[in-house]
Amino acid sequence: MIYSLLIIILILIIFLFIFSSKNKIKNKEKTNALDIYSKTFGYDYDGNTHKAFLKCSQDFSRGENRADNSFIASEILQYNLGQEENARRLRNIALAEIAAQPINPDRFIEPEFIVDRAELIPEQDALMRIIIAGDRRQKEPGNFDRIVRSDPQNVHDTTVQDEMQMRYDRIKRSIHGGTFLSGLRESINSPGAHIVLDRIISNPAMIDKLSATDEDVLRAVWARINDPANAGRREDLIAALQHNLENCYNDGSIVCVTGRVNNILDSLTAIDVNPAISEPVVSTDILRKDIMQHVAQIINTLPDGEKKIYETGEDHAEFQQFAEKIKTRIDTEIRENFGQHSGSSLEKIILEAKSAI
Repeated sequence: MIYSLLIIILILIIFLFIFSSKNKIKNKEKTNALDIYSKTFGYDYDGNTHKAFLKCSQDFSRGENRADNSFIASEILQYNLGQEENARRLRNIALAEIAAQPINPDRFIEPEFIVDRAELIPEQDALMRIIIAGDRRQKEPGNFDRIVRSDPQNVHDTTVQDEMQMRYDRIKRSIHGGTFLSGLRESINSPGAHIVLDRIISNPAMIDKLSATDEDVLRAVWARINDPANAGRREDLIAALQHNLENCYNDGSIVCVTGRVNNILDSLTAIDVNPAISEPVVSTDILRKDIMQHVAQIINTLPDGEKKIYETGEDHAEFQQFAEKIKTRIDTEIRENFGQHSGSSLEKIILEAKSAI
């Protein structure tokens, strides 16, 4: 009886050991370069950045997630070390890996994201089509009739969409009178732009975010271009609109309605006399980078006494009080300096910045 009990206990111990070992291996496998790099504060080259870079190199040399690891390494080289040329080489490697193997279930970064973040090289649209076609083979076998173009302007980014809405609202508020398209077609001298115009005018689809069609947006922008306040800039604004409409048509395809709206609104960027309208739209990534650089500057310019508390961390007796104080300052300064980018993305980035303290 005792012997049998001892055998059962031994079996249980062995089972628990095996189960524990598998969990450790599983947890270890979950850790990737992105997990480590995400712990980096701002764009400094700190210990976590160094570990992430080493992790990229080791995993890449073993042939593991070569696209993801070369991409993360390129991000570190460009933003943390300022080595743009080397970063570009690694991005090209990442793109080549994606083209060779569009679908890989082991990847921890969406290939579409890597392609969009890469430089706007001629192959980018072709790569995106390969990725989407491969994804469609997995999810919708036989459905190859629709070409989905890439989104290099990140028009589906939450921050971009929030700012598109704010800019459109500002334009509408600035218009006094009707919105007509008279004279627009005659002012545009581009076959590609005319094709896009035909699509815009015939498209009845409403963009929920704006409660407007792309034609409504075009009418508002055309009214803004013809506003007396922009009289001295009208030719430049028309040229910008024509160029952006041309950007909506490439290789026989027209970009999605959100892309068209973003291009139309972007025609006023840096040219319109009204600063609230001409301010560039930024993506979540750009906004996060700018905010994190501002927060890093706050930390780097702390008085020596507070910097010592920050570097000591939670082991310091005054850390909690200091943390609350610095979080309040970060919250206040971000809203003062970046409040024009209001929206859910800004709130999330503020939380990220404060949680890093």
